[in-house]
Amino acid sequence: MDSNPDPSVVDGHAERWGIRRPSGLVHPRDLLLTPEQTRIEKSRYLSAKFQARETQKLWRQVWQVACRAESIPRPGDRLPYSIGDQEIVLVRQRDGRVRAFYNACRHRGSMLVREAGHAEQLRCPYHGWCWQLDGQLAEIPDRYLTSGIDDAEYALREIACDTWAGYVFVNLAGRNAKPLHDYLGLLVERLAPFRMDEQRLVSWHTLEIACNWKVLTEAFLETYHVPAIHPKLTTLLDESNTGYERLGIHHRMWIPYGLPSVRYPGTTSREVYESWLREHFRERHLDWNGAPDAPDPAAWEPRFDASGELEGAGKPRDYLLERQLAEGRLRGHDYSGLATDQLIDVDHYLFFPNFVILAKADDTFIIRSRPHGPDPECCLVDVMRLQPRGHGESDAPAASQQWLSANEEDVLANIGEVIWQDFRNVAGVQRGLRADALEHVTLSANDVRIRWFHDDIEALFEDAPAGT
Repeated sequence: MDSNPDPSVVDGHAERWGIRRPSGLVHPRDLLLTPEQTRIEKSRYLSAKFQARETQKLWRQVWQVACRAESIPRPGDRLPYSIGDQEIVLVRQRDGRVRAFYNACRHRGSMLVREAGHAEQLRCPYHGWCWQLDGQLAEIPDRYLTSGIDDAEYALREIACDTWAGYVFVNLAGRNAKPLHDYLGLLVERLAPFRMDEQRLVSWHTLEIACNWKVLTEAFLETYHVPAIHPKLTTLLDESNTGYERLGIHHRMWIPYGLPSVRYPGTTSREVYESWLREHFRERHLDWNGAPDAPDPAAWEPRFDASGELEGAGKPRDYLLERQLAEGRLRGHDYSGLATDQLIDVDHYLFFPNFVILAKADDTFIIRSRPHGPDPECCLVDVMRLQPRGHGESDAPAASQQWLSANEEDVLANIGEVIWQDFRNVAGVQRGLRADALEHVTLSANDVRIRWFHDDIEALFEDAPAGT
């Protein structure tokens, strides 16, 4: 393993394996931090006081993804969402819109909705007070025994709610929230080719992790950790050629796939190709016989010599691209609008502050972390998986939310080894942050997105426009 490849080696590695970096991206070596920028006080991850500031200055100002629109498809469908100490309920209206309300009965404060479901009204499970789907007060049992109740005043308090690309967003700022489209900014353009509004939710798992929500989010903002935490990925991606792009308060990380890490120069083309097939096509047992436009395997299956290198021209990535196209055609996936390399590379985005999307041509992963109650060392994390709708899948329902325990068996069985490695690691990070000898964490240019992340949080604390 070469732990210190210099810039010329990194660039030569990219050229050897046929990497074409998208325009607009910057390499970490062009984003060196000042000594002051490398330090982040550890209290940001441990302090209840700091979390209280986030509750007031962050979570009450930002647009945040609550769910996929397809999770509440029919009028009367409802789904609870929590952020810190605030409970929200999303309700599909009779006109097809989604609206959001504080999930609290105006009588004694009980949560109105405690799990996803369907009903024609919102009835409190405690004493039976009832509201219409639009939040208007509908019924008070024994109303003649109440006084001073004005129906308009006792409507459910509404929260700003909007949709984009198949996601439902909420904003606790209410009428003071800036328009969602303005908040998203360049994300709209960057993610449009992936057509996420046409994709379907194939899995959704939620679990509690013993770490600060930022510790978990930060684990998905860099690839510097890949060789140490995910050794199997070193034959699939090159963390040293990752590029970054600032998109206002959001940001993008492009990860090249179909080549090994620059730190393992002895990796053969055969190892790369077979690793990709094992990791990305292992669940696919497709019958090509009789399929329209059935591909000729000879057109995209490479041949390797005795040393494991390709015979003739071409690079492993070229064959992987051909295989991806062939699989997509058979399944009925529409890749128009995507650049060629986007069929295998990963466009990785942070929707500030807590929604991470690993956008891929036909298998998009989403990681959402959020505070869980008043404890700054505990968070909820959601792992969602989206896939494009292929032949005969237009009416397939969205996967329902499943709650998991944060143990190895549950996570491995439902989400997979790579995510388990991250979850296990962040719990150890949180414990290490408590060390008396540690005053701050130290960032390198590989961690520049973490620096951007904290700068934008601080900008909100100072009541300045985020992203400046």
